[in-house]
Amino acid sequence: MEHVLRVSSLFIIGCILLAAPARAQVLAGGEFYSLVRCSDGGVQAWGYDLYGQLGNGSNNESHVPEPVNSLTGVIAISAEYLHSMALRDDSTVWA
Repeated sequence: MEHVLRVSSLFIIGCILLAAPARAQVLAGGEFYSLVRCSDGGVQAWGYDLYGQLGNGSNNESHVPEPVNSLTGVIAISAEYLHSMALRDDSTVWA
């Protein structure tokens, strides 16, 4: 599987350099927020969260990566303008 890093703003670059988890494997950037798929199959997110893009159950922005609630076994992630998607190892897609 090919993994592609897409960066859509300078905000994302700053977060990756300063706050990405050490076990990060795949990065994805949306509009003012970022996702990282970790080696344990979990996903962490940070950035702007007015519409719940971070998946942490709140609408509060985060300047450091936080786990996405109840999302495990992830093999691929995608982040777009204001939404995100994750493909799990059981072939389900979460958005």
